[in-house]
Amino acid sequence: AYAALAGRHPDGGGVATFAARAFGDRTATVVGWWFFLAVPAGTTAGALVGGRYIAAAIGAGGHTAAVATVLLLALPFLGNHFGLRLSGRVQVVLVVLLVATLGVTIVGAAPEMGTGQFTPFMPSRWTSIGHAAALLLLAFTGWEAACHLAADFTHPRRQIPAVTCITLVIVGLVYVGLAFATVGVLGPAADSPSHTQLSEREFQ
Repeated sequence: AYAALAGRHPDGGGVATFAARAFGDRTATVVGWWFFLAVPAGTTAGALVGGRYIAAAIGAGGHTAAVATVLLLALPFLGNHFGLRLSGRVQVVLVVLLVATLGVTIVGAAPEMGTGQFTPFMPSRWTSIGHAAALLLLAFTGWEAACHLAADFTHPRRQIPAVTCITLVIVGLVYVGLAFATVGVLGPAADSPSHTQLSEREFQ
């Protein structure tokens, strides 16, 4: 829906522009302020998560997580300072590295997967689908922000829907593959740490 709207109405205002066309300037103002207030909070939260991941990966503590968080926030700001082209290229490189890393992880985990790890398939019955759907919704939240870049495309009506479809396919495959690898190797231990605590030996 956002790809279609961005293709038809390419404008730097993004979602606020769509709201203005549909409901008027007053609604667009509210939407614009929502973005203005929510994006910094969401960006900071994402950086905090990333900082904790980095600290956990190298076996460090809270201080390292804080430093990593600041760096994760500072680097994008620095890239944007030098222009969209540079920051865009950096993002492409980072995304390629991320997808490649996850792909190697999935392939490397394949020999360790066991069919027994997938039983019971839906431990919470049909509510399991709701839990997974909620997680995926949060995972894809934020894609609407791409609408703000629509005006920078040379042929937005054709390019944005195509890029969105390609991205959905790639991300969908990576998510499904990573989910299979995680459950297939760890089984019930793949649950959140609050439910299951793994020792270092068990994890290895």
